[in-house]
Amino acid sequence: MIFKKNLVLFMEVIVVAALMALYMFLGLYYLPVISIFYPIPFIVLGAKKGLRYNIIGLLSSCVLIGALMDIYTGILVFAVFAPVSIFITYYIKQRKSANETILIAALISLISNLFAIELLGKVSGTSLMNQLEQMFSQILKAQIEMLKDTGMSSTEIYGAEDLLKNTFEYMTLIMPSIVIIISSILAYVDYLISVVILRKFGHGVFSVPQFSYFRLPNNVILGISTIFIGVFLLKIIKIFYYETIFINILVLLFFLFFIEGLAVVSFFIGKIRMGKLGKIIFIFLIILSLPLSIIVSTIGLLDVIFDFRKIKGRV
Repeated sequence: MIFKKNLVLFMEVIVVAALMALYMFLGLYYLPVISIFYPIPFIVLGAKKGLRYNIIGLLSSCVLIGALMDIYTGILVFAVFAPVSIFITYYIKQRKSANETILIAALISLISNLFAIELLGKVSGTSLMNQLEQMFSQILKAQIEMLKDTGMSSTEIYGAEDLLKNTFEYMTLIMPSIVIIISSILAYVDYLISVVILRKFGHGVFSVPQFSYFRLPNNVILGISTIFIGVFLLKIIKIFYYETIFINILVLLFFLFFIEGLAVVSFFIGKIRMGKLGKIIFIFLIILSLPLSIIVSTIGLLDVIFDFRKIKGRV
C-alpha cells in the first residue's frame, strides 16, 4: 500500500517535471515572459507533499530541459529558479509571514540571477553587456534602415539614431537596478500565485499579502537619508562609479515609491463602485504611462510621510 502510494506520488512529480520542461522550452524560444511562472508548480507540490518533492521535481525538470535544449540551459534554469523555489516552499511550510518570505526570497532571487548572469558569461565566452551591445547594434541597424525607407531626411535620421544610442547607454547604466527590480517581482509573483493556488486547494491557511495595504517600513526616510549621505561621501572621496551608483539608487527609490503609490491608488479605488475589470484596466494603464507613473511615485513618497490610508502600525 505504501509502495503504491509512493509510486503514484513519484509519477505525479515526474509528470509535473515533464510538463514544466516543455513549458520552459516554449517560454525560452517563443514567449520569454511566461518563464517567470516556472517555479510555481514545484512550490505548490513541495508545500503539499514535502520539500524533497520540490527539489526532485526541479532537478528532473532541469535535466529534461538540458536534454531538450542543452546542458547549460538546464543548469542556468536550475540556478535561476531552484533557490527561490526551495526557499519559498520551506517558508510556506514553516508558516512564516508573507512580508518576511517575500523580502528574503527577493534577496535570494537577486543572488541567483547574478550567479546565472556570471555563469552565462563564462559559458558563452562573453559578458551580458557585450551580448546586449551586439543585440542593440542589430536593432539600431534595423531601425535606421526602416527610417530610411520612410523618406526621413539625414538630419532626422541622425537625431533618431542619437536618441536610440542615448537610450541604450542609459539602460546599460541602470542594469544593476533593473536586475534587482526583476528579482523582487519574480519573488513576489511566485509567492503570491503559489499561495493563492494552495488556498484554492484548501491546503492549510496561508497569509496572502494584500497589495493595497503594502507600506514601506516606518523608518524608510531615515534609511534613504543614510543612503544619500553615503553616496555624498562616495562623491567626496571620488569613487569612480559614483554617478552609476547614484543613478541606480534613484531608479530603485522611484520603483519603491511607485509601488507604495500604486498600493495607495489600489486602496482608494477599492472603495469606489467600479467593476473588477475596470479597476484592473485602470491600474494597468497607470503602470504603462510614464507621466502617471511619476505622479504615482510622488503619491507614494507623500504616503510615507502622511499615511493617507491610516494603516501605520497595522501592517
